Amino acid sequence: MIMSGPALTDALYYLRNFRQAIQWVVERNDDLLSPAERQFAADLNSLPIAAQALLARLSMRRGDLFRQSKIRYAEIDPLADAVQALAEMGWLDPRPVLALQEVFRLSTRAELGMRFGERIGRMNKQDAYDALVAEQGADRPFQDWLNTNEAVYHVSIAPLVLQFRLLHFGNFYQEWHEYTLAYLQVFKYEPVPLDLASRPFQSREDIEFFYALYRCYEVMGEGAKLPEALEILPNAPPAQDWLRRRWDRLRYHLGQIAEREEDPRAALLMYRDNTQPDARIRQVRVLERLERDEEALVTARALIEERSSELIVQRATRIVARIERRQGIKPMKRAAQAAWVSTRLRLSPDPERRVEMLVQEHLSRIDAPVHYVENSLICSLFGLLCWEAIFLPVRGAFFHPFQSGPADLGCPEFVARRRSTFNLCLQHLETGEHATIILRTFTEKYGTSAPFVHWFALDEPLLQLALTCIPAEHLKLYFARLLDDLSENATGFPDLVQFFPATLTYKLIEVKGPGDRPQDNQRRWLSYFASQQLPVEVCQVTWA
Repeated sequence: MIMSGPALTDALYYLRNFRQAIQWVVERNDDLLSPAERQFAADLNSLPIAAQALLARLSMRRGDLFRQSKIRYAEIDPLADAVQALAEMGWLDPRPVLALQEVFRLSTRAELGMRFGERIGRMNKQDAYDALVAEQGADRPFQDWLNTNEAVYHVSIAPLVLQFRLLHFGNFYQEWHEYTLAYLQVFKYEPVPLDLASRPFQSREDIEFFYALYRCYEVMGEGAKLPEALEILPNAPPAQDWLRRRWDRLRYHLGQIAEREEDPRAALLMYRDNTQPDARIRQVRVLERLERDEEALVTARALIEERSSELIVQRATRIVARIERRQGIKPMKRAAQAAWVSTRLRLSPDPERRVEMLVQEHLSRIDAPVHYVENSLICSLFGLLCWEAIFLPVRGAFFHPFQSGPADLGCPEFVARRRSTFNLCLQHLETGEHATIILRTFTEKYGTSAPFVHWFALDEPLLQLALTCIPAEHLKLYFARLLDDLSENATGFPDLVQFFPATLTYKLIEVKGPGDRPQDNQRRWLSYFASQQLPVEVCQVTWA
């Protein structure tokens, strides 16, 4: 959630944040740090301020090689003194030896053309590199490559700083500027108590396992073949749930690659004992391809019996019916589903406006306004009422102060770990306190990054109207189904809602344009609405 906040007046704000982050890692992970990591943290504060600032600036940029002409910070002056201090510490190399590929990455095509000839300057970089790489000889400093006086600096301490970032965030996609964004209130985060048990890593083995996963992703990104990726895939992780989920996510990805490369046996190996929700369905489909129908049937029927989610049951049921047809078995008659209400509406097309907007305008009245809400309204009411449960400081859910939600949100055990707190939140629907709590949370937490809550789609009048017209009994039914499978059931809601304040009622409206039909997740919600006698209709639009 992007917000506006205070302006920066301290030119070295980023250095203050950088040192705060390093110290935070030291205080929480002293038992995990190597001697070199402890020494780095101790030596950082002994450097001149300008050198600390330069290291912080470069650590927040991409890569570890920087041209002198690209380093321009008014508060770091003179730059040469800061470079010298870092070089004397051994943290920066002011004259690194570079390969031709690194030179290409740092140079413009015009510079390459001036150095290697006009023909090279006319080529794209990849073709130019291919034309030169075989004849250029040994690696050498940037100045020698381009016959220039401009220096290139290599931040040799970068891998160690990256290690601190990993220990802080538990990932590589968040960076040090999270501190600045939070200070500026560009992003707001819910404060959650963090103790030593909340650390992402509990041992050096955990850290090494994460790097092994990361290396596997890198190898695949570099174009490696599947056997090479499988060769370096680490074995099952230490006893850290979130690392197991990461491992299974990688294995699922490798399984999909194996399927595309017509290697079903490798795919089957990746899907077995995989906790990713869709992995066992993929496993059944691979068994089908291997013509192991009996094994596929047993697995699919087990999934139906387990009823872990409606999506899995729906897909497994289709597979069972398909295999039984092949085997000449008459499929079991499916139980009749409750039918939802369908209406037809004939409108004039407008190529510049979506069909949902046209239906909204057509149906809306002063005494019965229609709002375009799709997944935002019911999910937001749920997130606002159950805020306490969602941000409960469960072990393995929160690692640092800059999380938009719990790390285990997609985990099948997410609700079970917080069941008692969710129950307490939902009890407010029984007492009638839910409206007060939702509105209070909306006011107090507005703009805070949170799952389920769509801040930009909400305002207080819409919430007031919804809480007036939607009975608590209906909210209880919606929230119960959400909790059955938060990953899948947070989508598929109807596009529009119409409120009737005079009668304190409402109606959900799913809009379908010509030739459009409800998707699977929408059909599951529509069936649920119909079975619970919740007010919903599907509006099928035809063009006049």
